[in-house]
Amino acid sequence: MYRTTQNFKNNIYAPVRRTAGRVTFDISDVTASGDVTNITTSPESPLSVKAHLIDKRRSMTYKAATLEKDRFRLDGSFSFADDVIANNEELGWSSSDICDAFGVFATPLTISFDFGSNHSSAGLTITFDQVNGEYAVDFDMTAYDAGGAVIATTSVTGNTDIIAVPIGQLYNYRKVSVIIRKWSKPNRRARVFEVDFGFVKQYTDDNLVNLSSVEEMDLLTGKLPSAEFKFTIDNSDRLFNILNPTGFYKYLQQRQQVIGEIGLDTGGGNFEYIPIGNYLLQEWQSDEGSLTATFTARTNLDTMASFVWNNSAPASQSLASLARYIFFLAGISNYWIDPALENITTNSVAEKVNYRDLLQMIAIAGGANIYVTRDGKITLKCNKTRKVRYIRDTTNGSTFNNAGHWVEIQAVNSSGTNIALGKPVTTSFVPVNSPSLITDGNTASENWCGQGGLGNVTVDLGAVYDIETVKVWHYYADGRTYHNTKTEISADGVTWKTVFDSAISGEYAETSAGRTYAMETVLGDMTPVDSADFDNMYTEPQIALDKAIKRVEVTYWTDLSTSGFVGVNHPVNTVGDTLKLEKNTLINTSARAQAVADWLMAQLAYRATYSVRWRGNPALELNDVLSMENTYGSTMNAYVTKNEIEYAGYLTVKTQAKGGVN
Repeated sequence: MYRTTQNFKNNIYAPVRRTAGRVTFDISDVTASGDVTNITTSPESPLSVKAHLIDKRRSMTYKAATLEKDRFRLDGSFSFADDVIANNEELGWSSSDICDAFGVFATPLTISFDFGSNHSSAGLTITFDQVNGEYAVDFDMTAYDAGGAVIATTSVTGNTDIIAVPIGQLYNYRKVSVIIRKWSKPNRRARVFEVDFGFVKQYTDDNLVNLSSVEEMDLLTGKLPSAEFKFTIDNSDRLFNILNPTGFYKYLQQRQQVIGEIGLDTGGGNFEYIPIGNYLLQEWQSDEGSLTATFTARTNLDTMASFVWNNSAPASQSLASLARYIFFLAGISNYWIDPALENITTNSVAEKVNYRDLLQMIAIAGGANIYVTRDGKITLKCNKTRKVRYIRDTTNGSTFNNAGHWVEIQAVNSSGTNIALGKPVTTSFVPVNSPSLITDGNTASENWCGQGGLGNVTVDLGAVYDIETVKVWHYYADGRTYHNTKTEISADGVTWKTVFDSAISGEYAETSAGRTYAMETVLGDMTPVDSADFDNMYTEPQIALDKAIKRVEVTYWTDLSTSGFVGVNHPVNTVGDTLKLEKNTLINTSARAQAVADWLMAQLAYRATYSVRWRGNPALELNDVLSMENTYGSTMNAYVTKNEIEYAGYLTVKTQAKGGVN
């Protein structure tokens, strides 16, 4: 869920609500920022990163408290900065000097950019402090050619714009400088979040006809759907007509930044805006004489398909390292990789596959999902691990006799290590054979500890660990079925979470494979971040079921010509299809294939797709847990896998989510 204020949360489902749309369109030279060879500025404050001036982010992540006037309020709106500058995320540039009581800087502040080659653009744009609504009142902006001669300069006085465009169309500039003389508030540092080498235009309800966005993810990572954003604007001024010699059409380029936002009136006509995506322009359409222009934008994930990976020489590295390398080769820096992928090794061998598909192979090999966040960050996120110290397993006799027999219990982290190995075991009974057999690593059926009647065993890991899977073996040599089987986990030995209960999921025949419980399968234990209920739905959720899967088979490749496979059967389904994963050459061992098969089987538990058209909350993001109400008196938790947002003077949302079946 995207961070919002409490006022936003209080008003998002108000009986009468006012929403607004906003699109920020950066019509800049897409090569200019990457060609900046040097940024020189006046002395910076400790909370300043001048590199943020050209990273296409125009607002501070957190309002950092400082000792300037009115910038240390104890109303919850300000945060204390972290000592590690990078942990504060977006800071922008801020001056060391503070202006006087009239907003004037004793020594004018300077920011200069040098380029490696000539650039041309529709103008120059400077974004001041959007977070606090502050700006430079008096400032100069100048562009120079390769020989240092002035191409154009503007001296602005009395400015009131937070996003200012002081200079128009420019050709073949090599340097740009900004000089700030006066600030809008006294006793403050100057703050600049972005300098764009082009024209940044904001479209709001006055000139925005409509906007729509679609964002999507697949829990199995079997496909990589691309997020898409469209908006239509009033083009009655014909700025985007192809024949207009003073228009913007000739400056349009693929990969120009487009940011979509939805605003909510949180009281008194004050709108709080929530981003619904950070996109790159792909297509545009405006016929001569048309009064509207329509633009389509997508994410960096699409651009990765333009590059091809071809490697037949094994090179052992982590999945995370391989992902970082292909992001580097594709020129993408806005990404996040789950640390769990640091612990999974691949030989990196794959033939004639584009980077987009290779990224998909990396994610599947690591049991991860891929999606793009609201700030355009390509994200690889693994199974959610759970905090576990204790594992308790219960039985009450079997189809063979009235006794329970435990062979092995394992607790495996994301790197594949069995944390339970050698850990102490307690029992609710006087055991036959030593309880230490349950954590000795031996899964042979005759290696058991047991008792008669209802009873349980508990493994103490000794500390709380992030556990990815819990594995349980009972005596299996004759294929018996145990009754009243329940497996539980706990972080403190007081509050227990059930990961399997045969009274709910059904009994099963024991096998040498034991039972594997992926921690993400317990969706019901997760706290929903929002609720789609009858007060905000237009219709009751539609429910569609995926095909039943009885078995998963995953192929592993020791090289490009040698392979084997691992199969996992569904714990209950004996009828259904077999899901086969055969072509992922980044899976190189039977152990990794087993982990992937277990992950896929766990994800397949979410067979139900819930679709609802509702008033919607634009702060709801992919992979959030949403609670959905139905007419049968229960609610269902599900992972958000698709959001379709439409705005045309009012907001409607269609959400799809994947969950289990009640």
